Amino acid sequence: MSMQGEWRRSTFHRPTRLGDCVEVYQYGDGVIGVRDARYPTDLAKLFSPEAWQAFIAGVRAGEFDFGEDVTSIDRTDAPQ
Repeated sequence: MSMQGEWRRSTFHRPTRLGDCVEVYQYGDGVIGVRDARYPTDLAKLFSPEAWQAFIAGVRAGEFDFGEDVTSIDRTDAPQ
């Protein structure tokens, strides 16, 4: 896998005290890497271009909507 470009964060990213954010990266062969921005040296999860497109289509179709504003949920007890 060849590297090209930079890791990107969502334009909707709003920093929180927990620092929740994921970053994505497109490798030269089209594979998409996803990692936790808090731990940039950890291994990224890798997705084929087809799997990534299916995920994006699901997001756009609302398949992952929680039905509430998840930014207001108190996650102080979330595992670290």
